[in-house]
Amino acid sequence: MGYPFQLIIFILIFSLSATAKATQKNIIFMLSDDQSWSGLSVLMNPNVKNSISFYDETPNLELLAAEGTRFTNAYAPSPVCSPSRISIQTGKTPARLNWTKAAPFVDSGQYLIPPQHDKNIDSAEITIGEMLKTAGYKTAHLGKWHLLGGGPESHGYDLSDGDIGNKYAANMSGLNPVDLFGMIERAEKFIDESQKENKPFYIQLSFHALHHPENALNDTIQKYHKKYQDSLQEIEIQRLALNENMDESIGRLLVYLEAKNIAKDTFIIYMADNGAFRNFSSLKGGKGALWEGGIRVPFIIKGPGIPKNTINHSPIAGYDLFPTFMSIAGLKNYPEYLDGINIFDTFDASYRPSSRPNEGLIFHFPHYQKNQKPASAIIIDNMKLIKHYGQNSDMLFDLRKDISEKNNLISKKPKLYKSLLNKLEAYLQSVNASMPLLNPNFDSNFITESEKR
Repeated sequence: MGYPFQLIIFILIFSLSATAKATQKNIIFMLSDDQSWSGLSVLMNPNVKNSISFYDETPNLELLAAEGTRFTNAYAPSPVCSPSRISIQTGKTPARLNWTKAAPFVDSGQYLIPPQHDKNIDSAEITIGEMLKTAGYKTAHLGKWHLLGGGPESHGYDLSDGDIGNKYAANMSGLNPVDLFGMIERAEKFIDESQKENKPFYIQLSFHALHHPENALNDTIQKYHKKYQDSLQEIEIQRLALNENMDESIGRLLVYLEAKNIAKDTFIIYMADNGAFRNFSSLKGGKGALWEGGIRVPFIIKGPGIPKNTINHSPIAGYDLFPTFMSIAGLKNYPEYLDGINIFDTFDASYRPSSRPNEGLIFHFPHYQKNQKPASAIIIDNMKLIKHYGQNSDMLFDLRKDISEKNNLISKKPKLYKSLLNKLEAYLQSVNASMPLLNPNFDSNFITESEKR
């Protein structure tokens, strides 16, 4: 009598498990590379007329936006690539991770020596892939990894393209520019396998685009040549073409999900890893800078229960995806020291930005870049402070009124400046963030005395 009873219990447990899996929603996260906030034919903020590209054609992302919600104040964790990617994977700021840039520092006489970091994800870090696998998800990371550490399959992903970076897609042209359509084909096969196994799936599509724009489909390049050859440079025309090719690959996946009747049970998120080197909006700066042009990025989410064709002005960052995906998966036991929030909380009318684990959005880029000297930033209630290291040039902006960051308000709001500075410095100290140091080889001709702090 015991054996049949045990068998019945097993069947009940199996049935409950199968039911739980059936109710879990799938997740597809699409991450573009080096794309500006205004880099789509999608109006990211109706209150900012040039938060849309008047050159790019991305009809499938227009469709995604019409079926979902656009976040007007979405930010990449970093103005450069790999720190954003590790932050997204772990739900922690680059400052907490002590991973703010991976490129080696070349001493050319600057006043400061930036901190040195290895581009190598630690096995102790819990990734999105590892976290979702505990909830029964089948996981895939396709495209650019750029974090070393043995690649995605050493960090919770069942399927990946390996430990690859920017060079991987350099030679992929012809009918598969920078592997855009190849990635979609592999994603569709992975989805089929997940469905056969009755498992919810998570797929991260880390597109190589907009790197190597010269590899765009030739017909698409010629299309933009005819339209803009008298007004845009060749590299810009190629970038427009590759952006459209990426949009087309996204469209293929959206059609596939509808055809398989999976779309209704799938969350789809689109964002960029950092800003572009050049943007045509009113944002200042670009990739490698803590100005809005370097960190404010497009963000669209569609899925079950997500308001359609809606604008959300809540400030969010890439490290918010980790707890958001946990929520989708039904996981409640958060790992220690997460910096993110559940994005779904922002749809509640009672949500306040102060509910974050650490008040405000924090950015830490203590490095030299084309458009940036070592700096950190904090954004609270649309007020943004940029703290520059080694210079007497901190800046305070009201992004609600001055998204172009033209009017420094420090002299007009000294108390607010001091409050934000204290909060920024307190956070950086609490996470033991790496700081730039004085350079003993400093060349006094490199920087003026007035710029020293």
